[in-house]
Amino acid sequence: STSMLTSEIIEMVNNAIGVISNILLMYLIVEFSRKEIGSYKYLLLAFASFDVFLCALHSFVKPKIISVGYIFSAATHSLIEILRVGASFAGFFTVPFSLMNIHFAYRYISIRIPEQILMFSDKRVIALAVLYPTAQTITW
Repeated sequence: STSMLTSEIIEMVNNAIGVISNILLMYLIVEFSRKEIGSYKYLLLAFASFDVFLCALHSFVKPKIISVGYIFSAATHSLIEILRVGASFAGFFTVPFSLMNIHFAYRYISIRIPEQILMFSDKRVIALAVLYPTAQTITW
């Protein structure tokens, strides 16, 4: 139908704009960030790079959202129709929420206890920040 085709075109354009704008953001972060921004720029790069990935994944999976009353679901319509594609999409969908939690922790510490902000440069904290969204994705 025409409305379905229009919807698919809007999704494709939206995904393309998402990829382009996030790649531009990553370029701006890398090339023009002040030194004072410190490790925060890596958190911003994580957001932007994962958004590029999610836009590409969304284009590949082509999810169809189903919302009825209190029920929210997504069905995939990708070239490869296997359960793992849908499960992966659901798992990766949770990563921005994990990144947002890390972002709030960073902002809280930078405001309330700024002398501890260097902790985000510690390799163990970085490993934990990577492990947290990874574990959530795997759990899904």
